[in-house]
Amino acid sequence: MSADAFSPSDADTEAAVWLARLHADTRDPADDLAFRRWIEASSANAEAFRHATAIWDAVGGVSPARFRTGDAQDRRLSRRAVLAGGGALAFAGIGLGGWQQAQAGVYQTDLGEQKHVALEDGSLVFLDTDTKLKLNFNSKRREVTLHRGRANFRVAHDPVRPFIVDAGGQRVIAPRAVFDVRRDAERVSVVLIDGSAAVQNGSGSMTRAGGQLRAGERLVIGPSQPGQIDMPDMAQQLAWQNGQMVADNQSLGAMAAEMNRYSRAKLVIADPRAASLRVSGVYRVGDNAAFARSVSQLLPVGVRANDGDLEIFSLPAQSVAPNSI
Repeated sequence: MSADAFSPSDADTEAAVWLARLHADTRDPADDLAFRRWIEASSANAEAFRHATAIWDAVGGVSPARFRTGDAQDRRLSRRAVLAGGGALAFAGIGLGGWQQAQAGVYQTDLGEQKHVALEDGSLVFLDTDTKLKLNFNSKRREVTLHRGRANFRVAHDPVRPFIVDAGGQRVIAPRAVFDVRRDAERVSVVLIDGSAAVQNGSGSMTRAGGQLRAGERLVIGPSQPGQIDMPDMAQQLAWQNGQMVADNQSLGAMAAEMNRYSRAKLVIADPRAASLRVSGVYRVGDNAAFARSVSQLLPVGVRANDGDLEIFSLPAQSVAPNSI
């Protein structure tokens, strides 16, 4: 989609159009890049987007999966019309809970939904599926508590107030940086994309001598991982921001678990043999049916519908063509 396709007259209208584009099924990486350029171009753009996001939530957050069903076009146009018109319905009491939630600094996404949020300090946050976070900004610090899920943070520089993300007691401290934080129960991972950041545990100790993560590093902390640092493939790590999942010789079981984070129709791996098979490729998140069809053509597995889910099972050896793996 070309960035020149829209010619809004002011920041409020542009913000409404951007929300519609970012929630559309046709959204692509070029849209995300153009959006970041637009919102970083002026403080007026960032403020308009914050206002539009609050109205969007107040009218009622709609996930991409829900857009694809029934009167999807009507819903999208209706939401866009509310935004462009200033959100009168939101302030009339419709969706008041969502508005109050945003005002309280709580942001969250549904299963399969992703959301951009512009913060009052100029920082940008991109929430992944099924994510919840809460802001606590004051005159001394900017603190975000990540309750669950994953988010990308593009931190605006503030020499007075450090930017802190707390995820299960692990605190990421970054004066100015771009990084991802993911929290799954007791497991926390931090991927530093640009800039510098330090990670402290609950006792205030740093994760390594000097305390700093370097750009390109990932820190994983869990019950059996007190603080493991590696250098992952960044394209693979950041693919989620473009609505994609990249597999590089990963087990089918692990890939199914990741794909299931974005869809209500689950991939169910029926047996250990199928779960241990290896898969590589680039897949669109939220489309488990397409993923199942693809692996059934590449691997010795079959797929069958089972009560709304998709069951992937091993095929007998004699059912596999010599070149099917």
